[in-house]
Amino acid sequence: MKTVTKSNFEIGYDLYKNDTKCTSTTRIYSGVTYDFCRFHAENTGSSNNVLVSAFYVFDIAFFSPIADTALLPLTIYQQVSYGNPDVHVPR
Repeated sequence: MKTVTKSNFEIGYDLYKNDTKCTSTTRIYSGVTYDFCRFHAENTGSSNNVLVSAFYVFDIAFFSPIADTALLPLTIYQQVSYGNPDVHVPR
């Protein structure tokens, strides 16, 4: 739900702020790609915390794909209208 309600800049800045290895993401199935980027971020601490890792794996595998499929008509429209959110470095 986080990526559906935010602008491309907000999504990109959040990925930058969390030091992810992603350079951009898509609007279509954005929940899965956003979670994947956050899971592989440098400063999540998920590699040291089993509970956080389990949450991300559960979210990536179950909740996000279901929510993304339900929101597919909206995210297709957003993808066509706004394009990919790129990771933004603050100026």
